[in-house]
Amino acid sequence: MGGIDEVFRIFTRYAMRNKLPREVHVRFMKKTIKTQILQSARDKTLKYKDKEIMVLKQVPRRMREMKREYQFLTKKLIKLSIIDG
Repeated sequence: MGGIDEVFRIFTRYAMRNKLPREVHVRFMKKTIKTQILQSARDKTLKYKDKEIMVLKQVPRRMREMKREYQFLTKKLIKLSIIDG
């Protein structure tokens, strides 16, 4: 595990409700390693012990904060059946 800085699992309500495995977050020491993994995941499906691994790119903190600011509005629109939730 030469290029991995830290790895940890996260419990999410979505995963628990839908009986999915926990998310695993990985932080790499070098950006080149992260780029290689994202490119290979885009080209072909990655598997570990015959199970498919879904690789998602990290969402920047600024974008997460912006989504959080508008979360009240999203909940209201779902409640009014304007959008699907």
